[in-house]
Amino acid sequence: MTKLVILFTSTPLAQHYWQMTTGSGRQHLIGLYHGSESGHVVVHLNNQVVLIDFQVKAPKQYSLMIDDELCEIHIQQGIDQLSYQCTINQEANTPGNQRRQEEAREERQHWRWVGWYLAGMLVLVLLIAVLRRLLGDT
Repeated sequence: MTKLVILFTSTPLAQHYWQMTTGSGRQHLIGLYHGSESGHVVVHLNNQVVLIDFQVKAPKQYSLMIDDELCEIHIQQGIDQLSYQCTINQEANTPGNQRRQEEAREERQHWRWVGWYLAGMLVLVLLIAVLRRLLGDT
């Protein structure tokens, strides 16, 4: 299971860090620097710069692939300042989402078989009870 954890957030329009653990168990450090004066944005992954954008002073979104996950960084307008969010896109057709869909399908199939097994056991117990009563063996 992929999970994303906020590690550190500093003052508005400065630095933000998120730690992402992918489905394979690998950990990645995602960082964002947003200059308060210049508006320049630098996104880095595991301490390597992967994106630079200049004079960003309005809401914007950046996407990057990390292993088999599509990670999205959102710069959003808050009440009096910009806010930052890092999410995993659960809708895009990515290997990570395909894997999750397959796991969910297998899970549903598993519980379907458990349901049929329990229903069968219930029918068997009821059948034995009815036969015992009909045969007069109480």
